[in-house]
Parts: sequence; C-alpha cells; structure tokens
Amino acid sequence: DLFRGVLTGILRIAKESLFSGLNNLAVYSLLGKKCATSFGFTEAEGKDLAQKMGAEASLGDLTRWYNGYRFGGEVIYNPWSILNFLASDDKVLRPYWVHTSSDDLLRRVLLMHGMGDSGELETLLGGGEIEKEVNERVALRELELSSDSVWSFLLFTGYLKANAVRVDEDGNTLATLAVPNKEVQYAYRTLFRSWMDLKIGSTQVDELLRAVVSGDAPVCERLLCLLLE
Repeated sequence: DLFRGVLTGILRIAKESLFSGLNNLAVYSLLGKKCATSFGFTEAEGKDLAQKMGAEASLGDLTRWYNGYRFGGEVIYNPWSILNFLASDDKVLRPYWVHTSSDDLLRRVLLMHGMGDSGELETLLGGGEIEKEVNERVALRELELSSDSVWSFLLFTGYLKANAVRVDEDGNTLATLAVPNKEVQYAYRTLFRSWMDLKIGSTQVDELLRAVVSGDAPVCERLLCLLLE
C-alpha cells in the first residue's frame, strides 16, 4: 500500500544535485533478487495471460519477441508489449515497447563512442554474449565521459539483459550481457540501417551490400570511407 512515491526516469535516483539531501536509500535494481518478479510478468504469468486471452497458440512467438529479460535471475516478459499484443485486434507481433519513444538517445549513446568498432555489438546482434563491468549508479551525464558506462546504460534501460552476474576480487560487478529478445534486436537493426541511410543514402546502402557480395573492392572502399567520416 503506497503512501507516497517519486516516479523518475529509467535510471535510479541520483544522490546529488536535485536530490542532494536524500540518502540512505534501499535500492532494488534489476540485478537484485528482492522484488525481481515485480517489474514485469513472469513466465507463468505470461502463459496464464495468453491462455485467458485466447492467444495460447502464440506463446512461442511471445517468448521470442517479448521475453528474455532477467531480473535477479528471474526470466521476465516485457509487460507493455505483452498487454498491447493481447489487446490488439489482429494479434500481430510488433515492437510495441520500442515504438513508445524516440531512439535519439540510443543513437547518440551508441555512436558517441564508436560502439561496434571492436565487434562487440556484432557479437550481441548475432546472438552472442559479452562480459562487461556494470555500474548500478550510472548517470546520464557520465555517458559522454566514459565508454564503459554505455554498457550499464543499455542494461538498465532494457536494451541488454544480464545472463549472469559476478563480483570480482576487486569488488567490481561483472555481467554477461546479451540482447534480450527479437523486439530489442529490431531496435538495433532499425537504428543502424537508418544511420547508414543518413550517412551514405539508402540507395548507396544497397550499392554497398551488392559490392560486398560481389567482391567489388573499389566501391566498398569508397562507400566505407563515407561511413567512417
């Protein structure tokens, strides 16, 4: 029974600036086990909802599209996407959550530090995993200062999931990160395609793809140089 609450954005309350007098908080983030099942639908709840709404046949697709998040080790469905799918007339799998906001911040965060230069995003989009240090106290203003903070931001904003979490001998929190589901993978792919269209033009993107397939090195070089600029 909530007496009073403060609703903030996607990251935890900072303990400085506006809330400088607020301290000694008990924080339950997605890495902790307490309250882990309170941030979305569990697998059992998702299955029960699908059955009650007559969409049991779509359960496999719902799992691939909207499941996969991990809160304190619990597998969680995205509640917004599940409810929108079940409430839709046509029962078509769409990126409901991804379309709730602009991708401007995600675009800026990923491109700010040249994310993908080392092949890590390629690994993630291919269904692989990477291990990175994560910080539960990441703040938006830190994103421009440290490329390492980007992984924490992507994790705590729902664009990555932590399959495993461990603490090393120095007290650092390390997480094995992966893309949670097809909806989020759609967001990444759409982002990069729109970025390429912006940089070299949609027709030249197709030209680049044809050049890669055919082995046309001069065309590849010319178009890749445009991207690198």
